[in-house]
Amino acid sequence: MDLLHEGHPGMTRMKALARSFVWWPRIDISLETTIKECTQCQITRHSPPKAPLHPWEFPSVPWERLHIDFAGPCFGGHTFLIVVDAFSQWLEVLHMTSTTSTATIQKLRTLFATDGLPQVLVSDNGLQFTSTEFATFSRGNGICHVFSSSYHPSSNGLAEQAVQTFTTTLLGFYCGTGSHLTQPRAPPAELLLGRRPRSKLDLLRLDLKAKVGERTHKKKVHHDVHAKERSFKLNDQYLSETSLTKGENLASRQGSSTQRTVILSRRAFGWKNRPTPCGPYKNKQE
Repeated sequence: MDLLHEGHPGMTRMKALARSFVWWPRIDISLETTIKECTQCQITRHSPPKAPLHPWEFPSVPWERLHIDFAGPCFGGHTFLIVVDAFSQWLEVLHMTSTTSTATIQKLRTLFATDGLPQVLVSDNGLQFTSTEFATFSRGNGICHVFSSSYHPSSNGLAEQAVQTFTTTLLGFYCGTGSHLTQPRAPPAELLLGRRPRSKLDLLRLDLKAKVGERTHKKKVHHDVHAKERSFKLNDQYLSETSLTKGENLASRQGSSTQRTVILSRRAFGWKNRPTPCGPYKNKQE
């Protein structure tokens, strides 16, 4: 076995060499066990296949789950705390003078006082986030703190991507080259706030409210050319268009107990088909 394994030829080469000269029962299992127990072979072997992907569940509302990470030191030794919303991908960048748990909690308190407390907070296993002080802060505010897998930064990929986006954009501003960012969905601010924030570019758009108001005013002016203002007083009699057989005065329409009065109109009714008088009119005719 040591002779076959000399030079660490690898599992496939070692099996082919063994089958050319020797054989014994369960030879393949013996060769595989020898290679798995060899430290040098494990160091130089190819990386194992990637594990199945377990994506994060998409949140139902904005600011439900936040991913946080530090960016820096960069650009003169500055460090930034990156906070990204999983629903809208809204990015919050907080400048840090210190990366201790106390300083991190202070920045998060200010942020949560403005936008509210999240339900889930995802971070890596940094000392700032694994401390007892940070655990007390999360538990006291009803936040479920979730840690990403050790040595697997992709499990907190949203924060890692946000850090890369921030550094790329900031580098473009420093160097004056700019940066190109692809936005496949709606803008993050629109998803987070539930509305489209107004900017100076909106001045280029047509003011729909003013346009509709102007058109409505023109219609009113055209309509009011032959129109006349109407005024009524209390207890004035009127002819109802919905029912020509029954009339009301303004007092009864306002909920008063005044008896209803039938309005007779020979022009609207024939003399034979007129409604039967009631109330004070009936007594006068009799």
